[in-house]
Amino acid sequence: MNRYLLILVVSLLCCTAAPAQQEYVIGEGDLLKITVYDQPDLITEVRVSADGRIAFPLIGEVMVSNLSVAEAEKAIARLLEEGYIIHPHVAIFISEYKSKKVTVLGEVAKPGIVVLRGASTLMEVLSDAGGITQNAGDAIVIQRKSVAGDGKKEKDEVSVVVDTKRLFEDGDVTANIPVQNGDSIYVPKAAFVYVDGPEVHHHCRRLYAQGERVPDQDHPEEREGRGNDQGEDGRSGAAGRRHPGAGESLLS
Repeated sequence: MNRYLLILVVSLLCCTAAPAQQEYVIGEGDLLKITVYDQPDLITEVRVSADGRIAFPLIGEVMVSNLSVAEAEKAIARLLEEGYIIHPHVAIFISEYKSKKVTVLGEVAKPGIVVLRGASTLMEVLSDAGGITQNAGDAIVIQRKSVAGDGKKEKDEVSVVVDTKRLFEDGDVTANIPVQNGDSIYVPKAAFVYVDGPEVHHHCRRLYAQGERVPDQDHPEEREGRGNDQGEDGRSGAAGRRHPGAGESLLS
């Protein structure tokens, strides 16, 4: 029973992975393994050149850049059918993804360049970057090139802001947006005041509103709101520590 269950799970994974690779758009630097059914001599592993071409036995150079895997398979099969092989069945497997990359910076475990393996979402890219740190802020900023209506890139960039609470805590699938080749993803650090103490340890951290008083951990009566002394700000309890006022930075 367990054996059949394992086969079913593997089959489902293969079925979901195959369409994604078939839709992948080939680009410069990608390493392709190309096979032709019942033609072992034609098995070829080749990297896409800077001009978007590959060299293949019998047919020479073939332009594959900007073609999906499925389109490249058909293009090679069509050329092989022109005087070489009857009804060839061509299969392309991406051995190495190199042509599409995004940059992930800020509060992630492994900042740097992440290579896209086909269509990728924000969650997948952040996972490849080791996930966000506990100091991450409330938003993730994605900078990307704007694209004009005719498909040409403009000089201006557009910013896409994603709410981290919607993405990670609420499980809002609409926040898990697709990423694009060349995107720059920045996870800023949260602006907060960290106060050591049992209450904050329980909640990890607390953001205090501007001008709000930070209770003094050395005076439990102040945390409980039972202080009788008047502080400098006119509130009951000891002076303690306070959040920066207007114009003061919240960043540590």
